[in-house]
Amino acid sequence: CPGSSPSAGCIATKFIQLACGGAGLGLLAAIIVQLWVQQARFLHQSSLEITIVLLGVYGSFFVAELLHCSGVLAVVVYGIVFSARVWPFLSEEAQHAKHAVLNTVSYLCDKILFFIAGMISLRFI
Repeated sequence: CPGSSPSAGCIATKFIQLACGGAGLGLLAAIIVQLWVQQARFLHQSSLEITIVLLGVYGSFFVAELLHCSGVLAVVVYGIVFSARVWPFLSEEAQHAKHAVLNTVSYLCDKILFFIAGMISLRFI
């Protein structure tokens, strides 16, 4: 497909690679994180559990992008499977810490995004 006009077969192949590859990698990452969290829970370190969860989120995205699959779809599938299967395996301390950490990260990303948008829009005024 690269360097030539797109054909139906090429488009279908690329779609399957992006969609199924991203979803499959997200599912695989969630299963690996579930097994890892089950082992880490016995150490009674909620910070280790949170680190594993965050590594799963960012790792699934970057591995999917490295393999030319959909990183966003990998994270979405990871999140769905995490909510259904991994969340119950987190200790209570890790569940509370996950909320605190992700709320802080969300807040910081929101502020950075609006700061950057303001700086860019300032150029057009």
